[in-house]
Order: sequence, then structure tokens, then C-alpha cells
Amino acid sequence: DNTRKSHVMDFGDVNQISSEDISDFLGIAGDDSEPMRRAIRAHPYQVHESALVDSRDVPLVSKMYRYMREPSKESQAELHAEIQHRKDTDELFEKIARALLENEDEVSEVLTSPPPAAPTEWDCHEAAHEAFMDYCTKDHTWSDYSLKYSATLLALCEKLADKIPGGGHEDMVLRSIATACDPMLAVA
Repeated sequence: DNTRKSHVMDFGDVNQISSEDISDFLGIAGDDSEPMRRAIRAHPYQVHESALVDSRDVPLVSKMYRYMREPSKESQAELHAEIQHRKDTDELFEKIARALLENEDEVSEVLTSPPPAAPTEWDCHEAAHEAFMDYCTKDHTWSDYSLKYSATLLALCEKLADKIPGGGHEDMVLRSIATACDPMLAVA
């Protein structure tokens, strides 16, 4: 009931076990763990919204906590690298969107809105995905953080398909990705 960020699966007879206290299963049978059970019943664990972390933020949060536990130059460098990666990724996708859209509201919309409800530009989106991996990544993969911008590529494909009847929008999207990631291609 408190889970808001992931899919929950039920196994076994959940109707029976869901009414039992977890404290009934702690400790070893016959030991003197009743004080622990009473304490747990008195203070049940509750998940607070603020304790939930978006899966794309796990690497950042992990590096932040590592730095807080052991503030070494190494942990500081790892945290700084993660923050810089996020900043660079945000700037890159903003650059791609600005190259294709003139209206500030449209740029903001494609960067922050969820993916279209009924997308039709799957070929453009797949080609844009590949172009991003080819031109913009070292190891031909998306990071946890950059993956959120897959929706931006789809939104750009959809928006440009509406603006440019008869095609040509896919090439524009691919060219903006290539140029944003490899400025030498802008000369070609």
C-alpha cells in the first residue's frame, strides 16, 4: 500500500499472511525475543514519500551517501563526476531540442513532459536512439540518468512529424543529435 515507485508481486496466500505481524517471525523459536516483538508492534515501520528514490537517481544517491560516510578525494571525485554527467546530459538534450524547436515553451515541453500517450513515430524514435548511442556515448549505452531523455527524443519525433508534413523530420532529428554530440559534423 505504501509502494509508489515499483511493481509489487504477491506470492503464496497473501490474505492469510498479510494480517500477521512481521514481529511474529523475528528471532528463534523459544528464545526470549518478546521484548523485540513488542517494540516493533509499538513502532511499526512506515515508508515516507521522502525516503523513496527514483531509480534514475540511485547512482547519485549512492555516491552522495558514500561521500558522506567516507569523505575521501576518491568519493568526492565520483560524486562530482556523477553531478557533472547529469549537468552535461541536461545541456546536451536542451541543445538538441533548441536546434529543432524555436518556441521556448515547446523546448520546455519536450524536455519535461511524459511521452506522448499514443506515439506513432517509432521508426524515428528508434533511429534517434541509435544516433544518440553512436554519436553521444563512449560505450554505446544510455546511463540511468540519460535514459529519461528517451521520451524527449520521441516527443521531438512526434512534434516535428506534425510540423513537417511529408517527412524529412527524422533526418532533422538525427542531424541535430549528431551535431550536438560531434560539432565537426556541423561543417559537413
